[in-house]
Amino acid sequence: MTVTVLINGIMQKDIVLQPIAIKGAALTITGERDIQKVSRYTLTAQDLKAVPASFGDSLNALTSLPGVIRTSGFFGPLVIRGADPSFNGYFIDDIPVYNPQHFGAIHSIINNDLMSEIDLYSSSFPSPYANAIGAVISINTIDTVKEFGGSADVGLISSNLLLKSPVTEYNEATNQEETRGYWIVSGRYAYLSLFVPAIYKLLTGDEIESVPEYWDYQFKGKYYFTKTQSITFLFFGAYDYIKFINESTPPEEVDPLLASFEFKNNLGSHALGVYYRWQPVSRFENTIVMFGSLTNSYNYLNIPSVDAADWIKDLHITSKPYIYGAKEKINLEWWKDHAQFRGALEYTLYHFTNDGYTLVLNAPLYNIPDFGDPDLATRVPLGQKFNNHVLGAYAEQKFIFGGLTLLPGIRTDYLTRTKQQTVDPRLMASFEFPSQTTVSYATGKYSGFIQTNSNLFNFQPNLAGAGDEYKPQSAYHNAISIEQKLSLITIKAEGFYNQFKNLYQDDPVYDSSNNLIQEVKAAVNYRLKVLNY
Repeated sequence: MTVTVLINGIMQKDIVLQPIAIKGAALTITGERDIQKVSRYTLTAQDLKAVPASFGDSLNALTSLPGVIRTSGFFGPLVIRGADPSFNGYFIDDIPVYNPQHFGAIHSIINNDLMSEIDLYSSSFPSPYANAIGAVISINTIDTVKEFGGSADVGLISSNLLLKSPVTEYNEATNQEETRGYWIVSGRYAYLSLFVPAIYKLLTGDEIESVPEYWDYQFKGKYYFTKTQSITFLFFGAYDYIKFINESTPPEEVDPLLASFEFKNNLGSHALGVYYRWQPVSRFENTIVMFGSLTNSYNYLNIPSVDAADWIKDLHITSKPYIYGAKEKINLEWWKDHAQFRGALEYTLYHFTNDGYTLVLNAPLYNIPDFGDPDLATRVPLGQKFNNHVLGAYAEQKFIFGGLTLLPGIRTDYLTRTKQQTVDPRLMASFEFPSQTTVSYATGKYSGFIQTNSNLFNFQPNLAGAGDEYKPQSAYHNAISIEQKLSLITIKAEGFYNQFKNLYQDDPVYDSSNNLIQEVKAAVNYRLKVLNY
């Protein structure tokens, strides 16, 4: 049945659905998701493709939003409201992701057509998100497939393909085909080495010695056991590779040892999520999530010249920060149209290992390093293994009375290694006037353990085994906004005040005799205030 409604202003219309026989495994009713407006922006799949100067990429499109920039123009990690990029959290359907883009900026690691939308929480984000103290970028994938189809995109530097189809089964009782789920498969392959060297030589007359290569893949499938139970699988992965061998003579101002410079970088990631959902009634939902997020990083550096110091020869580092987790989530509307509770219990294992060698400087470095100086640095063998266990939980209670919405929440996490526990209260409140003017305010405390930060592990692996001498990094967010709907447009102004505490400082520290202090223990506090329009 299709009902057409003519809307001439603010109005309310009740539509009564008569009981019918549902052809398929479940009845799905879709509508606007229940998330806050303050400090949150949502880009749909159509929005992502319409943003100019983003190369048609989802995460690049976020730079069109207020308070979002890149560190180096078109490239580099996202800086959101001035906070360090390492403070941000990226999630794809509840799975944490630590390399969301190929080489940090070229393309996102997931197909645009697999996304339904991206939620950017610039600050003051809800309680379900953990281990982030800056901003949260949550990517949501599509969850319905009505018919077989797909899409393809062929570009100058890469191509991607997506295919999707519903899963049907024949029901002998009804003598009809019934939809029982769906599958989606997609991927991207880059071929920069085919075109970039030729174009570079045409424009400059010189040969280019190295071009990055990358590819990614995604698979999502869902199956309904009954009308109230379903299971969903999500696989995705990406691989980046670059190899540089300098065979040309460097300029006179450059160290001649670099004439034989060799460098390799491989970065691969693979993730798996399994979601079991049980919804016996429309007002209660229970979801069990199990996931693994595996990252492999390999870096190689070598100067084979006989005049080069031994510490710069065959220097390689392999880093493997693996993350495994499980969540038990519930959503209960215990007072129809007025009160809704959501919460979860979580367990996460951070299994970090490495191999190879790293370097420790023997003296402060103020100029370009002398690769022929045997005493400049010392090779330190790796081969470490760290297991960090984190127990977490959150609870949020939403109340709606007329135009007033209140969302108090709390999140807590416990790191077994240090026996440290964080308790982060959060609150969002908004009021919508009959004039369609909405005033919102959000505040909260946000914490993260440096022992579980995979970005820090790649550069300073000892931090994964640090004790309670390092306090959890924390932030206090405050944001206020006013939004006015005017026919087909919405005007919004927002201000924020963020304060960060106990931040880890990773710059080298030396004592009065210029000896390197290898364990850097420093806390940095700072504040950020900006008004966005």
